[in-house]
Amino acid sequence: MKGLSRNNHYLPQSYLDGFADSSKRLWVFDREDKEYRQQGTRHLGSIKDFYIISMDDGQRAMTWKGRSSSWRDASRRSLVASTVVTINGSGRPITISVVRGSDEDPCSMFDKEHNELSEKDMRWRAKIAFPDIESVRKRLQDSPDELQQSVDDAEAIHRLIHSDLYEIDLPRQNTIKTMLNLAPQFARVLLAKNRIILSAPENTAFLTSDNPFLAIPPMGFDANSPYGFGIMTPGAISMMPLSKQTCICFRDLGTEVTYETAMKAQVGEVNCYVAHNSDRFIGADERTLLEGIVGVTRADQWRHGSRFRIEYPDARPKG
Repeated sequence: MKGLSRNNHYLPQSYLDGFADSSKRLWVFDREDKEYRQQGTRHLGSIKDFYIISMDDGQRAMTWKGRSSSWRDASRRSLVASTVVTINGSGRPITISVVRGSDEDPCSMFDKEHNELSEKDMRWRAKIAFPDIESVRKRLQDSPDELQQSVDDAEAIHRLIHSDLYEIDLPRQNTIKTMLNLAPQFARVLLAKNRIILSAPENTAFLTSDNPFLAIPPMGFDANSPYGFGIMTPGAISMMPLSKQTCICFRDLGTEVTYETAMKAQVGEVNCYVAHNSDRFIGADERTLLEGIVGVTRADQWRHGSRFRIEYPDARPKG
């Protein structure tokens, strides 16, 4: 562990700085502790040892050393695709890049959902593989010599599997491998869409959260439908605030890049989506803005459960 940073950001500190005040501090609402606090970006959007993984030799290593100091620096890594845009009014081009294997900044929400789905799948598969005591006993008999002494425990093991009274330890490598596989596909989809760069008008600002990438359903989407929606759903809009002055939107297939100044009501709507999509924290440069959005969305009164649902066939033995 010597020399490895243990304060690992799942949101780059340089990204969070774009929403901070002149002293590099943000007002944060913590949905778990239900409190407002002002803090710097060094320890915001970070989790201890988030990128530390165990190697085959027992040593521990960091999956990505260092961090990008700006959005432009990200393009120096293993680039999948990028687009150059000019922020309205600044006259300064910046590069919006989607990076292969962006394991430096996965959202903690992705990590949480991935682990929940993986665990549910593994529990179901265990029940299917061992539907009765005899199947457990046979597997133990076919196991290496050191495990055969546990054959008499087949009944207890079967009961444990079907009661779910055990824990599953999912290594960090699982999440990172999934992100490495998804990142290139995700990049190609987003950069095949038209982009709209929204600028916040005077006296307004975008806010951010620990889950700032948004997928907004198309008009008329049935929230009770058994089918979900995603970034490729026709009519759906994807967006992400890039700073307190700027938000990027992706919609419909195409290569156009347009620039618009958002109306005040549009900024408020985006901020409500950001707050609603957050897992634990919402951040802004001013407390009054943050309090207003928390009040409108009632983010202090509820939190998301799992956003994915898989209906597995009944794994209980018949008869």
